[in-house]
Amino acid sequence: MDLSTSHRVLSEYTALLVLETDADYARYNIDRATLPEVLTVADGRLTFAKRGATAIASSSVPVRPAAAPIAQAAKADERETSPVEALRSPEPPPAREVAATAAVQAELAPPAPAAPMAATGARSTDSDTLGLDGLSGHGGAGVAAGGGVGLARAVRARGEEGAMGLPAAAPLASSAPASRPMALAESAVASEEPRIDPYTGQFKAIKGHLAQRDARGAYALAGAWQAAEPGGLLALTALGESAEAIGDPHLAARAYGSIIDLFPSRADLRRFAGERIERLEGSEALDLAIDTFDKARRDRPDHPSGHRLAAFARVRRGDYAGAFDVLLAALARRYPEGRFPGVDRILREDMGLVAAAWMKAEPKRSDEIRARLQSAGGSVEDRPSIRFVLNWETDANDVDFHIRDARGGHAFFSSPHLASGGDLYADVTTGYGPECFVIRLPRAERAGPYALAAHYYSRGPMGYGMGKVEVIDHDGRGGLKFDERPFVVMADHAFVDLGTVQ
Repeated sequence: MDLSTSHRVLSEYTALLVLETDADYARYNIDRATLPEVLTVADGRLTFAKRGATAIASSSVPVRPAAAPIAQAAKADERETSPVEALRSPEPPPAREVAATAAVQAELAPPAPAAPMAATGARSTDSDTLGLDGLSGHGGAGVAAGGGVGLARAVRARGEEGAMGLPAAAPLASSAPASRPMALAESAVASEEPRIDPYTGQFKAIKGHLAQRDARGAYALAGAWQAAEPGGLLALTALGESAEAIGDPHLAARAYGSIIDLFPSRADLRRFAGERIERLEGSEALDLAIDTFDKARRDRPDHPSGHRLAAFARVRRGDYAGAFDVLLAALARRYPEGRFPGVDRILREDMGLVAAAWMKAEPKRSDEIRARLQSAGGSVEDRPSIRFVLNWETDANDVDFHIRDARGGHAFFSSPHLASGGDLYADVTTGYGPECFVIRLPRAERAGPYALAAHYYSRGPMGYGMGKVEVIDHDGRGGLKFDERPFVVMADHAFVDLGTVQ
């Protein structure tokens, strides 16, 4: 145990626990600034290596044969073990998940230890100038209608040709035009050239094709990438985005569903996959998203974004009572002090929206619904509004939300109000969110179109930023419209364009 802890050994018997605050590090007597030696392999034997130095102090302990590739390991064990269960039980987690977790940690890890994050009150405001890169942060194209038949079975299908049974170059469908639940403009606010590109490597190349509406080119690149790296998180994400762009939601669901299969006890990656699956067409896609959100919130009930995702996925299915109960339970929880500022207000207003929709669907129960809401400290949302809610699936880092209106207004962490109407509730600087911006005006009085962007203010130690912005448009009478904008941002201090909303 001491050897594993001091030298960061990862094996089938290792249980991983994310330390989210300085207090957590102090609790386990771990110095965040130290760089201990790492146990590694050289010439078939174990060695200790210093950070940034060559391996030293060769050991005479022989090494077992290397583990099978992820594509093979993924077939070995379909059990689902939560991080809490892994800590309590001597039984090791699935071998395929250990291998996949090691791969994704290597894929997402930053190149060097990050500098400590600045305190919230001491942040520089030199990011006031917003640079948008013109690349779509929500896949480059909408989801075409249709698809979804047999989705739950197809998500878990495995074949001879790779992790999902996909050939490197499957026949291409014709490119489909964008299809969204709300009218969107491509870019309503002219802006400066981006200072930092949000994407790198193969993902950047694929996003470039999507930005140019070359869905075929994006799909060809993504298919080849996924065939070469069957368990690669970004390869599967790129394949899913390009499948959406060519109008194949069934294939997109298989790609995103494979993320769940590879990382069943990673609540963050479950949410990441579910955020993309829920916007695909078909009831089976929504059922799968609800299932994975529920498992994620059971594993990490201390993350409020998981409760919100599970609740509003139920709203889309018309299960208003279930959504209300999820939010009621979320409000009853206590979250780490200072970790998620503004979350109580967000959750209460979420309940008010759900109650309004529920009362519209079942008017005879209005008095009962209103009484339940009031007993929880909420009130019915009975005015038109539009809200943008940002959450991301990485810990100990800072993704900032930026909103611009068509009159030149710009709201962000140090200037949270728009003169045209609208408020950013709070600034979450330590991971996950949610951050919420609300405009309480009817559509005709809004200063749209609004340009949305996510800024990777501080990447921190956890790698790429991955999440979504959820747009909820309320007519003031219980009618709700949703729009999902998932995103990936890979470079520190980069902006990613999340499109515009009328």
